[in-house]
Amino acid sequence: MSTTDAAIAIVEEFLAAVGRGDLESAGAHLAPDAVMIFPGDRRYTTLRDLADASATRYRHVDKHRTEYEAFTESSGDVVVWSMGTLYGENNQGVGYDGVRYVDRFRLSAGRIVEQRVWNDLEISGVLRARTAEEIDPRWRTAAPTAATAATPTAPTTTATVRRVATAAWDGALRGGAGRLALASGATDPLPISLESRKNSVAPATSPEELLAAAHAACFAMALRGALDAVAPGTPEQAVEVTGTCVLRIDAAGWTIDAIRLDVTTRGVPRDALETAIPVAERRCAISNVVKGNAVVTVTVREQRDD
Repeated sequence: MSTTDAAIAIVEEFLAAVGRGDLESAGAHLAPDAVMIFPGDRRYTTLRDLADASATRYRHVDKHRTEYEAFTESSGDVVVWSMGTLYGENNQGVGYDGVRYVDRFRLSAGRIVEQRVWNDLEISGVLRARTAEEIDPRWRTAAPTAATAATPTAPTTTATVRRVATAAWDGALRGGAGRLALASGATDPLPISLESRKNSVAPATSPEELLAAAHAACFAMALRGALDAVAPGTPEQAVEVTGTCVLRIDAAGWTIDAIRLDVTTRGVPRDALETAIPVAERRCAISNVVKGNAVVTVTVREQRDD
C-alpha cells in the first residue's frame, strides 16, 4: 500500500468511527497535539470537546464519503482531502441529507495532526428547521438517523475487488463430473455434479448451494454492520444466518424462485434486531443482485437471549 493510500485508509477509519460515535477508536488516529478546526474558526483539541459542542447543534451527523484525494508534501507529511455530503438529524428531530462538506487532513508519521472542515450546514438552514417542510427539498430526507445509519459509507475511490473461481468439467453432462477451485485457496477444490443440482443430499456442492452460502455470508456481515450502530458487538453476541436456495425444475427449465435467510442471534436486543434487519436487507450486496429475479425472505427463526 502506498503512503497516500495508507493515509486515506487512516482518514476513512477516523471518519467512520466519529460517525458511529466511537470516540476511542477515532482518537487512536489523532496525534497528541492534533487540532480540529471547524467553520467560524471553532477549534477543538479533543474529540470529547467536539462531541459536547456538536450536541448543541444537532443530534446526529455522518458523512457520505464519496471522494478522496491525497498527496505527500516535501516535509513527508501527507495531506488528504475528503469530500462528499452530510446527513443526520437536527436537535428538533428533523432529518437532512445531501449537505456538502470538504475536510482537509494533515498526517504526520501516520497520525492526524490537523483537520480543517468546511461545509454548508449553516447556509442550508437544516439545523434551524422545525419541520421537514422548512428544509429545501434538495436537503430534505426521510433517511438515516443515528439508529438507522448502520454502515459508514465507504469512499467510491476504494479499489475494485475481484474474486476468481474456476469450474472444470470432464465428460458429458450426464455421467460426467466437475470440480470448482477457488483462486484464494481458502478450501480444496469442491466436487460438482449434475446430480447434486437435482438432489439435495448428493455428496457434492452445486451452484445453488454456493449461492445460498454466499448470500448467508453477505447478509450476516450486513446485519452485524447494521447492529453495530444500535447494539455494539460484544463477545457474548453472535449472529448466524442459514441460506436456502430454492431451485424449481419443470418443463420451462431450471429457475431459482426464492432464497430464504433464517437468522439466529444470541445476546442481541430484540429492538436492535428489528431496527437492523431492514438496513441489512438494503445493504446486502448479494440481496441487491438477486432482487427482482427471486423472492428473498428474511426470517428470525430463533432468538437466544441468554
